[in-house]
Amino acid sequence: MSIGDDASGEAIAGGVCEPVSTMIPGASVLLDVTGVVGYRRQRRPLTPTDTAETQRVFSVSLRELAQPQRWETYCTAGWRGPSLRLDGDALLWGYTAEVLWFIGRNVKTAK
Repeated sequence: MSIGDDASGEAIAGGVCEPVSTMIPGASVLLDVTGVVGYRRQRRPLTPTDTAETQRVFSVSLRELAQPQRWETYCTAGWRGPSLRLDGDALLWGYTAEVLWFIGRNVKTAK
């Protein structure tokens, strides 16, 4: 994991799916990636611990993920799938967006 925080009060809820093979854009490296969902009892800031792998960390509530109008379709030369605008300048797409889109479509939020 390339983000850091005091792990007290956190738990892993489970894997989202079977590992997915994905190609790193611009490289000929194939990785097997498994989505893992965790939860935190209290919101606290997270920070990147490996800035070569992670530039920024975003917190998005399950309620936001469950809003279909927040999602768009993003297309590149070799990929088409869901995307989510996180703030004014950050667009989430690719495997991570696919995992969060799946969660958003299947989560039941309290009214």
